Amino acid sequence: MLHLLSYTLRFSFLLISFSFLLNKVGAQLRVNKSLSSNMVFQCDQPIVLWGKAKANSPVNVSFGTEKQRTKASTEGTWEVTFPKQPANSNPQFILIQSGESSLKLENILIGEVWFCAGQSNMVMRLPKTNDFKKAQIYLQNPQIRFFALGRSPNTKPFQSELPKGYKPTPKNIANFYNYSSWQSCEGEGLSALSAVAYWFANSLHRELNVPIGLIVSTLGGSAIQSWVSRDSFDKDPDLKPLLSQWIQDESKPLQRQFRAWVEANPDYTFEQTPLHRHRPTTLFEAAVQPMKKHRISGVIWYQGEQNASSDVQRNWFKMCFPKLIESFRNNWKQPNLPFYHVQLPGYGNKNWPDFRELQRKYQSIPQTGIAITIDLGLADEIHPKDKSPIGKRLARLALKRHYQ
Repeated sequence: MLHLLSYTLRFSFLLISFSFLLNKVGAQLRVNKSLSSNMVFQCDQPIVLWGKAKANSPVNVSFGTEKQRTKASTEGTWEVTFPKQPANSNPQFILIQSGESSLKLENILIGEVWFCAGQSNMVMRLPKTNDFKKAQIYLQNPQIRFFALGRSPNTKPFQSELPKGYKPTPKNIANFYNYSSWQSCEGEGLSALSAVAYWFANSLHRELNVPIGLIVSTLGGSAIQSWVSRDSFDKDPDLKPLLSQWIQDESKPLQRQFRAWVEANPDYTFEQTPLHRHRPTTLFEAAVQPMKKHRISGVIWYQGEQNASSDVQRNWFKMCFPKLIESFRNNWKQPNLPFYHVQLPGYGNKNWPDFRELQRKYQSIPQTGIAITIDLGLADEIHPKDKSPIGKRLARLALKRHYQ
């Protein structure tokens, strides 16, 4: 009996060890964490796939009838580009092989991909909005897919002593958000999607009848300056000096969060300031720049509540909004990338009428449009639950101006 038990334990140990070795070998080959099964690639633009493999090893990638071959660099990175494809609602698969390791991405569609960004009203998910329960069956649409960056501990306000995860290192920036995988707008997937982004996609799909992909990079309470690239700051002599004073420009409650850190670092530079949803450049580097290889049709943007909170923050918005559009267009190397944004709705804050007028003034920027929402919203609620009209109005802008 003891002999049998010993044999069983040794056999189990061997299986575990073998499984570990297989996982270790398989782990050497991987795709970027924003690529997964169920995703949508932008139609009529080259399709880029990238990831990591064993250094200097061959990597073979097949997508439909097309095949690409490359070699991992000495650092273990690889990338291939496939020719552009027309929209296709029939699921395809991608097979990636390197040595004895292989990966398969399934249920891939080709369609129109949009980048959706902003703060809490863009974050608000479908279950928190009006009529979600009675409309769930209608909302199901497997032709709409989305990839949403999720909040991590580092996206939340810190208290007292600064955690190590807030130091502005490349590793911390890369881990600022949680990555999941692409999901389909059916079943539980509906509960995880931004309501504004969904209604935008739903309207596009009804008119264009092609798959719609959404990359949703949002963060509640985020300030516009955090979404602007460092390059845009560095090239503007009026904007660059503001980098070193962003903490002083914040509200008193937020300054209190930083007090212990500032006292411990009285001679700090911008490069040393902690990662934060208000810190200039942080969200561009954490949420926008990592998506630059994903080809897209355009951007929808819903933000402003944070910058409407004071005269100082409104000035940040005034200086940064054109730079925001410039940053996004440079990121995707599309100088005419469509950019459609939401004018703040009706709300009983005395600062909002002036802020809405400020938003309106930027309509002169080419290839942009503003969704007017003054008739929506609630006087005493900064997060109104009627989001479908906003998504639909953004879609009308895209359908008229981008899709003609």
